[in-house]
Amino acid sequence: MHDLKTTTLYVASSSGVGGYAVTFDLDFPENGLIIECDCPAGSNNTMCKHRLLLIKGDSSIFDPDMYSKDCFPNEDWEMMCHIVKRFGLDTLVAKYEATLAELEKQKKQLAAKVRAEKKALQRKFSEGLQINKEHG
Repeated sequence: MHDLKTTTLYVASSSGVGGYAVTFDLDFPENGLIIECDCPAGSNNTMCKHRLLLIKGDSSIFDPDMYSKDCFPNEDWEMMCHIVKRFGLDTLVAKYEATLAELEKQKKQLAAKVRAEKKALQRKFSEGLQINKEHG
């Protein structure tokens, strides 16, 4: 579906059953942009891979039940690409992914520190403790 303000692309489900509609709506309020996906994550207002992959230019996720090889949605794809450029979505998604990667790195570092602290306390328990004279 395509008009001057809205374009919808149909993507396959990763489970292989059915597909989802990703809508880029430029009529949200007063020429703003809203991107919706009717997958379970998108329906729960959670970031979904379908929106991200389309923004990143991955046309391999199109639903083959909706588009045959002879029926590529050129007009809708071009509209979506125009929207991506107009709103800087490619840059926004790249920053999002870089931030997530950094947070995952920090998460691993913190998890390693937690494991080290647990091991240190366990070692003290296993090796024996001396009475703390302050606590008598």
